[in-house]
Amino acid sequence: MAPPRIYAHRELPPIDEEIAGEQVVEAASDPIPYVWTERDALWQRCHDSLMRRAHERIEQEVIRLGGSSAHLLEEIIEPKIDHATEQYQLVGRFAFVMYRTPGASSVPGTNRPA
Repeated sequence: MAPPRIYAHRELPPIDEEIAGEQVVEAASDPIPYVWTERDALWQRCHDSLMRRAHERIEQEVIRLGGSSAHLLEEIIEPKIDHATEQYQLVGRFAFVMYRTPGASSVPGTNRPA
């Protein structure tokens, strides 16, 4: 089985897909050392890691729920600074609509609808 396709904000899933619900996942980037003088570059250094992890989490959730694709609707990304450990990371919440291929099982691992 191919991994689910994730469509970004303006991309649209195939018209024959059925809506199977709206979901939210959370993800965090890898923490990196917080250096105040480099604060402008920290966001970009963490953003790629955050988006990779968010994509993985959305794929996992779509597979777990028996979907075939997802359309990302909203992302809320915030920086997190842990002054005790001097670590910086980005955390995000990602809302998406999950789609299912018509006639496909809605219960993962079975051939019957839920």
